[in-house]
Amino acid sequence: MVSGACGRGACCQACKVKSWRTSARMDGVEAPKPRRQDPSRDFVNVWQEIGQSRVYVPQKQDVGRILKLECTPISQNGLYTGKSVCVESSEVMPAPPLAPVRQMIEVPGPPNSFDPRGPKATFKVMSYNTLADIYATPQVYPYTPAWALAWNFRKRNLLREILSYKADVLALQEVQADHYKEFLEPEFRAAGYDGVYKQKTRESMGQDGKMDG
Repeated sequence: MVSGACGRGACCQACKVKSWRTSARMDGVEAPKPRRQDPSRDFVNVWQEIGQSRVYVPQKQDVGRILKLECTPISQNGLYTGKSVCVESSEVMPAPPLAPVRQMIEVPGPPNSFDPRGPKATFKVMSYNTLADIYATPQVYPYTPAWALAWNFRKRNLLREILSYKADVLALQEVQADHYKEFLEPEFRAAGYDGVYKQKTRESMGQDGKMDG
């Protein structure tokens, strides 16, 4: 055996290469030349500016790429006065397909419509389980893509569907406490609803603000 550069055999890549070249010369075999990496596949520090607006919506051509946001503070006279701060996204994923339309079963009429003596005013009540984020895990739902379980993806779809039924009373289950306070409550208030939140009493089973109700 030919010893590597460090005297302990092929202990590392450099020693392995040196050992192979030395052995090849002894056997009369020409050692292979190192292959150059294809420069077309080197995307390190190669960025293309695609916008300067405050908001950017990823496009189809961005799929599979990484987006970088760079912010530079500018003084009123137009001179750069601060250090630029950058943040990079993960790889852009293609947009998921639209959710299928639910097949709802309509009730022919309210129960009191058959009683001529009953009140004429009616109201609509809807019960909906939003599936708290603390329960939406890949272990529980292994057949569901990870992006479909993320709250940031589900929250707008849930809100859109719940409001589309135009119910007078909403009864929601598995609403995570922080999600109700930070997102659902202000959105429902903007839609004309007043809400009351009751968290489950088993708070010791979850982190502060992460229990559902």
